[in-house]
Amino acid sequence: MSYVYKRIRDLEASPQPQHFYGKLIFHGVHDKQHVLLLKDETGLIYVWVKPKENQVLRFQLRQVIRFHRCVIGWQHSSVKGTATIGKAGCHLVAWPASGNPLHPVIISSKEWTRSPEDRERIETLSKVERRPQEKKVTVEEMANKLIEVREGQRAKVIVSSWIKRVRQDEDEKLHLTTKELYAQWPGTLVESKSNFPIDRSFFDEEYAEEFVQFFRKCKHCFDDVKKVKYIREDNPIKCPNCKKTMKELEVAVRVRIDVDGFNFIFTIPIRLVEGHENLPNLSDYLTEMAKGKKDDERKMIRFCRMAQRTLWDATLTGIRGRIMGRSENLNFVEIFLFELQFLDLSN
Repeated sequence: MSYVYKRIRDLEASPQPQHFYGKLIFHGVHDKQHVLLLKDETGLIYVWVKPKENQVLRFQLRQVIRFHRCVIGWQHSSVKGTATIGKAGCHLVAWPASGNPLHPVIISSKEWTRSPEDRERIETLSKVERRPQEKKVTVEEMANKLIEVREGQRAKVIVSSWIKRVRQDEDEKLHLTTKELYAQWPGTLVESKSNFPIDRSFFDEEYAEEFVQFFRKCKHCFDDVKKVKYIREDNPIKCPNCKKTMKELEVAVRVRIDVDGFNFIFTIPIRLVEGHENLPNLSDYLTEMAKGKKDDERKMIRFCRMAQRTLWDATLTGIRGRIMGRSENLNFVEIFLFELQFLDLSN
């Protein structure tokens, strides 16, 4: 398959992914995403690269990077690239300056292919910054080098400004969302695409007893009504909707959301928590313990520590759930979640 590679100045914001080469002159990392400033003979562009889970991309300055299927959009009145590796065929290949086209140093996909343009673009872009071998340096070359240094410094300032603005926007959006959720009454189904950072202070021993929550759900009507019942003892419970016995016993964990002025608790079924292979087995164990078959405090502590370690730096988004409790005096709201996505989950 042949690709059409654009020069940087010809890249336009479009839903259609685009292909291009660039020389790396700045590299930063934010929230496990790489922020790259790329340069060619026509211009500059920032590209945000999100690797696959557990994928390590070792970028170095002056590498020549080829992007396939990078999405170009707008970022504060200028175009920027977003490369989510593995999504819709997006991948990248990188070579050292003046490197051999046959031997890239970064390959983000096993399905990568060579391009007839690789050699020419590597040679051309390598010369954009390369200094001649002789000892004498012209005024023009010194000026170009100074420009490169200033471009790198300016890139740091711009990226820091972007990150600060993004965080401010997220904080403002979160406060508006929490106010909207707080206004809802218990029993209301709610959903939100805002980002909810977990408050790690809730994982202290002081709140250990509040971390685990057993609940029952009705297998007959849960998919329709999305109702659950919190329990402390293994007693039969009638479904308030269909009046049939609720036999499904599950384990959830409770986390507090880090937002000023509100006390938000999200109750998350363990089946929604990804990232640790031991969690499912331990949740089965805790279910048996709730039924009175086992009683081992050490296992409970181990479960809590593993679950908390998994959720330590997590931020939740794309939530759907039901409000289980609300207190105006305490600015308190508890939401049982049926669906969620993790922006960040420790391994």
